[in-house]
Amino acid sequence: MVAAPPSLDTDFSREVLEDLYAYRRKRRWLAWLIWFGLGWMGGHRFYLERPFSGLAQLFTGGGALVWWLLDAGRIDQMVREHNEEQAEREHEGRPPIGMEGMPPLREEELSRVPDWVARWHGRSRLRRGLRLAGDVLVLLVAGTGLGGLAMETDGALEAVVAVVLLAVMVSLGAGPAWLDAVPGTRALVRWTHRLRVYYYHNEPGSPPELLLRSLLGMLWAPFRTESRAEVRLYVELGAAFAAIFLLLDVVPEVLVPLVASGRSLDFGLVLEQWLAELFTTFLLTYALAAPVGGVLTLYVLVARTHTLPRILAIFTLGSIALGLTSG
Repeated sequence: MVAAPPSLDTDFSREVLEDLYAYRRKRRWLAWLIWFGLGWMGGHRFYLERPFSGLAQLFTGGGALVWWLLDAGRIDQMVREHNEEQAEREHEGRPPIGMEGMPPLREEELSRVPDWVARWHGRSRLRRGLRLAGDVLVLLVAGTGLGGLAMETDGALEAVVAVVLLAVMVSLGAGPAWLDAVPGTRALVRWTHRLRVYYYHNEPGSPPELLLRSLLGMLWAPFRTESRAEVRLYVELGAAFAAIFLLLDVVPEVLVPLVASGRSLDFGLVLEQWLAELFTTFLLTYALAAPVGGVLTLYVLVARTHTLPRILAIFTLGSIALGLTSG
């Protein structure tokens, strides 16, 4: 039986941990279905936990559809490779794909209080207060910056929605049970759990480091497994929201006019606009979700209750609103 670490957020019950560490196999029929419907956005590659190549397909329209079509000859192989790697990881006791950079699901690992958590609780009130002031400044800069861009840049408003949802979900902890029944929220709840496990075992860093987290992660990713795992988390989040908003644009701007009037569209112009908005949504979500997610998760982990993280989440929303009104 897996014991929750003494200082670890109580949301991490055995059931939560076992869900995160499940060695899930992928289904061939589902991979084909996703390839057929969303393959031009890299959907099948995200499903098969290949977020970086999936991101490349998302930004290139499946490699101008050529890469998407070529993947038809590789779907079965990719499913097989994924499932074989999961089986190997399970046999060797390593974390499953998607939990790279985190400890294995062993009691002695997950019950050990990390050094950074022990150091945090050993600090004086003054040092903790100074740290809190620095983290508040990070949230202020990230929030007002994002809000200020929202009214001036296509795709930025979508990033605002993504960061707001992230702030709310992280500050809620596990959240009320009914959230799992709301379409789409279960995946986001599970993502926030993964983020907390990651930061519990990998120190979030100082306020300046958190503010520049996305850039620093990219720089360190080629050399450090932990950095690749963090980048992977935020790439998945940014790509998911970018793809969702792209789909929401496709229906009213292309499918509805085509069905209703049969008029042709300037697909070159529409595609150019989509790509610009897609890139902006992903870039801003990736860049600003990292400091917001890092700060809020830090206080979810070290605070005795969820009160402080929720206050900080409200402050983040207020900072975004300030940026919106001043922009």
